[in-house]
Parts: sequence; structure tokens; C-alpha cells
Amino acid sequence: MEMTEKRTSYLELIIAITLVFIFIAVALKMLVRFAVDAEQLAVAEVVQNLEKALTNLTAEHLLANEMAVLSRWDSANPIKLLSFKPENYAGEFTNLENKPAPGNWYFDSNRKRLIYGVKHQDYFLVQHGVNAQAEYQLKFIYADNNGNRQFDIKVDEAQGLSLVSLNSYEWDK
Repeated sequence: MEMTEKRTSYLELIIAITLVFIFIAVALKMLVRFAVDAEQLAVAEVVQNLEKALTNLTAEHLLANEMAVLSRWDSANPIKLLSFKPENYAGEFTNLENKPAPGNWYFDSNRKRLIYGVKHQDYFLVQHGVNAQAEYQLKFIYADNNGNRQFDIKVDEAQGLSLVSLNSYEWDK
């Protein structure tokens, strides 16, 4: 009878250990998902703040009847429009050999792009390109009345600024 009790105890111990490992695996998966969701929300918040700043800047120039002045912002660093920079904004870089670690925003001065390097790359799906990063560029929008593909103050109609996503991406659910 003692041998049967030992076997039962070992079996119970193995079942308990297995259940603990299953619980830990599920908990870790949930923690990673929470971290991915937090990263996704943080990126969306920065983009939303930039879009609000663009709306405010455009409204100010519209009221002052100075829409053409917005052309100087074309391809500029949109972070400069914010009163408070995101905590994970690393600055402007011309040499991308030293680019910031994933999880940070930075402005590529050579390509004139605001870039967010994704921390949880396995959950970030980019349609074109291999880099797990979101890329944005500030674009001056105008009606090209003479069709020459450049803004002419006296001919073309300035319409505002837009933060354009340069790569199509989505977060994996």
C-alpha cells in the first residue's frame, strides 16, 4: 500500500507542476499581449498629438490669412510642433548606424522622416519593407493649379499640412 501512495504522490506532484507551468505560460503570453497593446496605444497617442498640433497650426495660419507660410513645414520634423516631446523621442539622426534602440521615436534628417522603431516586432506587420518601424512624413498640401508639381504662392492654393504614413502597417491581434 505504501508503494501505491508514493505513486499517487508522484503523479499528483507531476500534475501540479504541469498545471503551474501551464499557468505561467498563459500568464506570460497575456503579459506580452498587454505590452504590445501598450506600445500600440503609445504610438497612436503620439500620432494623434501630432495631428492635433497640425490642425492647430493650420487653423492659426488660416485665421491670419498666411496659409502659404505652412510650406516651410514640408518634410520638417513634426516633433518640433509639440509642446512636450514624447519621453521616448531620441532626437534627430543623420547617421543611422547609431540609430536608437527599438521602442523609440527619432527623426531621420537625411530622409526627412519621423520613425518609430517597434519594440515588439513579432506583432507588427508591415506590408512593404522589412523593417519593423512606422514611418511618417510631414507634407504640405496645396492645389497645384498650374500643374508644375511645386508650390507657387501667387498661383496655387495652400490647403494645410498632413502627417502621412509612408508604410502601411498593422498590429497583430
